[in-house]
Parts: sequence; C-alpha cells; structure tokens
Amino acid sequence: MFEGLFTPQSAHGQTYIPRERLGSGQYSGVYLGYNSNDLDQPVALKFILLEGNAQLRNNLIIEEAAFLKSHQHPNFTQYLDHSVNNINPYLVMELLPETLAQKVTTRGITQPIIELYLTQISAILQELAAKDQIHGDLRTKNIGIKDNLLKVLDPLPSICKIKPCQDKRSWWYAPENKENIYLPASDMYTLGKNIEHLLVGKLFESPEQAYDHIEIYHDCELPQEFKQLHTAMTNPNPHKRPTLPQLDQLLTSVIEIMQEKEYFFKKDLF
Repeated sequence: MFEGLFTPQSAHGQTYIPRERLGSGQYSGVYLGYNSNDLDQPVALKFILLEGNAQLRNNLIIEEAAFLKSHQHPNFTQYLDHSVNNINPYLVMELLPETLAQKVTTRGITQPIIELYLTQISAILQELAAKDQIHGDLRTKNIGIKDNLLKVLDPLPSICKIKPCQDKRSWWYAPENKENIYLPASDMYTLGKNIEHLLVGKLFESPEQAYDHIEIYHDCELPQEFKQLHTAMTNPNPHKRPTLPQLDQLLTSVIEIMQEKEYFFKKDLF
C-alpha cells in the first residue's frame, strides 16, 4: 500500500520512504523505511490501517508516540518521529531485528534467551510503574530483541481498554482484562504466560498443564522455584500476584538455578 511512497512531513520536518512490509496487526502495519535525507539508516515505520475515521488513526499514532517518548529506557523501543496530520498517520521507531514471537516461530529460543528474558522483565515492569502506565499487551509479539536487550513495542490502544478486542479471550490476557479491567498486575500476568510460549510454543489453560508439557518435551524436572515464579505471576487473582520486590526475589532464585544447570538443553527448544 505504501511501498515507495513518501510520507507526509513529520513533527521533525522529515519525510520517510516505506520500502518493505515487516508485519501487521489488528490496527496497523509496520514497514522497513528510510529517512529521505538519510538513506543509510533504516527505521521502522508504523501506519494505522483502519478504514474511515482519519482523526481516530491520528489519535492512535499520537497516543503511541507519547508512550514511547515517555520511556528513555533500554528495554523500550526508541521513539524517533511521528506524523503531524491525518494523511497516512505514522510513527517512526528504531528498527528491531525480530520479536520474541518471531524467535519462537524460527525456533531460535535457547536457554540463554530464557535467562535474558527472566533477567529483564522486572526492569520493564519497574519502568511502567515509575511512569504510572499499563502496557496492556506484553505478549511475545510485542517484545522485540536487539543487542541482548528486550524492547517493548505496541502498547494496547486506549480504545481497546474501554471496549472488547477481538482476541480478548486469549489465554495471554489476565482474567480481569476480560472484564475490561487493566491493572499493573495485568502486565505481570502476560509476562508470566510468555514463559509458556517461549518454552513450548503455545499456551496452556493451567500452570499444571504447562509444567507437564515443558518437562516432557525438555526431558527435565523443573525446579520448584521455577514453578513458584510462573504460578505467582499468573495467579488468577491480580491482588495475589507478587509485588515488584517479591518478583525480583523469585526471579533471582530461578536465574541462579538456571546458571548452575542447563534445563533447556536443545539448541532450538521445540
């Protein structure tokens, strides 16, 4: 739709050239692109693809731009620029090589990637808490990875927090989200469910089912500390999920154990 076209001028007075579609979601498409004044530096261009309401498309870009601009943090995707009118509204971000979901698809998840994930998710939650924000959709497809850093993408639009999204019944979402209730603990729940996706490539209805599949597939006995971490993060009751200091303690215990033994020994985990 946009390949080879120049974008309207941006907030920084720049224009961009979309070249190749990298992916798409419910509301948007992401393209590899270039600043027309710097063709040596690739960027990610995100366009809102909703038909009709031009003001809504522009508002969605402004909302996400504000979210990314508020996070000068290594675990959040870097904001670069965004559009200033309703014609093909777009967001310009740093280009990430891949997401965790793409790593799952290409079978690129290794034990060091699991350790990296467990080492950095607390920092993501702490940064969101410091800004008094709720991401709302921290699935593996919305967490990039670049230079051994997790990179948060795509916060859930506010319009999804006041009316149901098409995939609200997914096991990735916390039980309270199905009632359109979003809490800081909801993000912790999704980060906990990501562990199942990273290790087995799918999600399960209960922690017990997840542990059975993980242990059978990887021919290992999961340490109790690992089960305690996952069960705590995915507790159906948001008020019984760990506080951030408690989560740090659980994560530290699991990371120390994983550094002593290779539980997930396959080069590609599934």
